Amino acid sequence: MTRPVTPFPLRGVLRRFIPLMAVVVVVPWLATLAAALIAAAGLADRGTASRAEIVGTGIAHDLEKALALGLPLDRMAGMDDYLGEAGAVFPEIRLILVVDGAGRPLFQKSDAARPDLSVRLVPAETDWSALGLVLQRFPIRQGAATAGEVLLGRSAVAQPANAPRILIDFAVALSIALALGGLALRTMLNAQVMAPLRLAASLEANLARSAYDRIAPPVEQSLIGTLLAEMNRVVTGVNDRFARLRSYLAEVRDLSFNKDAAAEVAPLIERIERLGRFSPDRLTALAPPDAGSLPYATAFCAGVGTAVAAAVAARHLPPGVALGGVVLGMAAAVPLALALGRRAPVAGALALGGWALLSGLGDGTAVWLAGAVLGGLFAALPFQAARPAAESLRAGPAVSAAGGLVVGTGLSVLCLGGAVPGVLMAGAVLSGLAGLLAAVRLERRTGVTLPRATLRSLLAVDRWWTEGAVRPKGWGLWLVTALALAVLSRADGGGAMDARRVAELLWLHATPAWLAAALVAVLVPRSAAPLLSLGGTAAVGLLLALGPVEPGTAVALAVAAALGAGHAGFAVSGDWGGMTAARAALTLAGTLGALWLSGGSTPMVAAGTLPSLALLAGIAAVPPLLLTLWRHAAPRRRVPVDGEAAR
Repeated sequence: MTRPVTPFPLRGVLRRFIPLMAVVVVVPWLATLAAALIAAAGLADRGTASRAEIVGTGIAHDLEKALALGLPLDRMAGMDDYLGEAGAVFPEIRLILVVDGAGRPLFQKSDAARPDLSVRLVPAETDWSALGLVLQRFPIRQGAATAGEVLLGRSAVAQPANAPRILIDFAVALSIALALGGLALRTMLNAQVMAPLRLAASLEANLARSAYDRIAPPVEQSLIGTLLAEMNRVVTGVNDRFARLRSYLAEVRDLSFNKDAAAEVAPLIERIERLGRFSPDRLTALAPPDAGSLPYATAFCAGVGTAVAAAVAARHLPPGVALGGVVLGMAAAVPLALALGRRAPVAGALALGGWALLSGLGDGTAVWLAGAVLGGLFAALPFQAARPAAESLRAGPAVSAAGGLVVGTGLSVLCLGGAVPGVLMAGAVLSGLAGLLAAVRLERRTGVTLPRATLRSLLAVDRWWTEGAVRPKGWGLWLVTALALAVLSRADGGGAMDARRVAELLWLHATPAWLAAALVAVLVPRSAAPLLSLGGTAAVGLLLALGPVEPGTAVALAVAAALGAGHAGFAVSGDWGGMTAARAALTLAGTLGALWLSGGSTPMVAAGTLPSLALLAGIAAVPPLLLTLWRHAAPRRRVPVDGEAAR
């Protein structure tokens, strides 16, 4: 029998499919963006030309009225003030020039910010494109003759005035498409490739053990479905041969009139039964190898719900308070899920209803803060109930949760910008219901149990470097995560921000974290993941201490990307210690609570060399140093060998 086939890891599949997906998704979106910008620029240019035509036509009509009264064109008084008032109507007009019938300049008014236009310009000798102007001409008529012209020089429109908003909306929509596409890709690969391959591996392992009583369930529309059908045909044929042979020998043993034949057939029956396991009646289908894509879908829905809850709360609360309330609810969901077990999805449904009710009817800071906490609860409870806490932050679900966070914040940006928050609430409720249904289905599966929470496993020391390998437990990483959340939630310049601006900031910081986490989960090998997690922790601590870390700056984006890489590396490493989610909840709740009590909703992280060294020492140097001192203070008891006296 050949060696059993081991399915190739999902990481290798994603490494091959993600570039293709990026090309298929990004290229059409870039073409759409270019077309939208070109169309918007053309529309803006036509609008500017129309406004300039209104001004030029008005000036020409006024001069024609003056000529009809007998005033000469070259000796009209007050033209500088008149042209200045006319040009101030539209800022796009940089130059107004009045010339006579021969093309000689009579009056000229230019923008004060363009000193190169202050010299006397002759239309026939001027290169207007070199000056960055588009010239529009309006004739001045005196009867049937042309007495002169009004020339308006306006700025050439390189991009529309709303180009930044177009770019932001495009980036938000593209990130939503990529996150949804990533989840769909993972679901498709799991359903059509990974799950059938695991069934094929299980079936071949049974063949290697000479077990012919189980077949693979039918897999429709799968790349491996034909292979499984052929393997089932082989298993069924071998099982039928064994069953028919045993049935024939049993018939000979039981119905033969030859007493010696029964004695000779019995050893043959025993030998056949030892050769393999088979079923004479019907074959049993193999159980599905795992829960499929449900954990990823649950994590994705949790990310969407978290982002929407934070965005809705930020419409009525300061950003730091809104985000802190949601994080507090998520932290409380971990011990609550451990206590409730399989009843946690029911509590999640109640939290969802309470959040929707408070969001629709509530008023006041305390009510909205309670709504933010309930929002965090409804987002995290299904996820924590669906998987053991020891597995709830692995690389796959963690990346899916980050993708859901990007989608939720992106929907918040688009809905709040379009003044349709009702759509946002509907999306949050649908996402919460989907997460609840996935959690309930996962809880019905066998083998899904919550870990036993012990104080020793919860308070495990961060063994940053033990026996030549990095052994982080997540305390330092979650500490800098809490500090980064506190710093990144501050308003620009201490001023108030609207809900769309808050949602944009959340999306701006969630997107690089998600991209970094996805790249780490797909490309980084497991052996290098713990070191990457330690490096990300140290990098974030250094950036937070030396800053300045402000919303929207390049340093803030670097902090978000480093956090995403650090958490993904920690997840890929697989060293969990059993209580990763509980440690994360304790660290987030404790750190944010301490910062809120000490500095309000906008805590300031100290800057400078000394705080930087102190922060880095606290997260990277103190734990291993204390561990080393403890080992020297309490050495292990030595067991004497043979022939050596015990001390």
